Amino acid sequence: VDIENPWGKIEERDSDDPHKGSGWDIIRCGFSFREGTAASFPWAEPFISFTRELLRRAKAVIFHHAAHDRPRLLSANCPTLGRVYDTMWMFHFLQSDLPKGLKFISPFYTDMPEWESQKDAEPAWYNACDNDATLRDFNAMKLWLIKQGRWERFESHCVSAAEILGEMSTAGVLVDVAARSTL
Repeated sequence: VDIENPWGKIEERDSDDPHKGSGWDIIRCGFSFREGTAASFPWAEPFISFTRELLRRAKAVIFHHAAHDRPRLLSANCPTLGRVYDTMWMFHFLQSDLPKGLKFISPFYTDMPEWESQKDAEPAWYNACDNDATLRDFNAMKLWLIKQGRWERFESHCVSAAEILGEMSTAGVLVDVAARSTL
């Protein structure tokens, strides 16, 4: 799943803060279920209801930078209920010293031509390519992690932990006001 916003994607340097660098309006959304295919549509009915139902039924959902897309989908009443995989963090788990942007990662795992330059001229095609690349990257990286014997660690340390930490972050940081005033 991938969404597009009027102001573009969040910068990698701000990747730990989903509220920084991009608007909350969704203008386009897309999905890919099979490598080499994708669908992209404007953020309007009946596609919003379709997205909501799809995310409700999905057992697993793959994002590239879930911290950007998930909160925006949730604010549009489209919660992601299935297990969430994030290819940005998956690549970081594999190659922690390299950039983790989709346009950087995809040449390692796909034979797709460059598509980033078409963002404004062909927004549907651009979004569909983002979705296809994310799925292809996920499948290839999962095979690498399995081959290296690291898939279970990725599942526990990145996928399961991210869900718990995400739930914790919605509560914010609790402050002991009495202790703070004493200090």
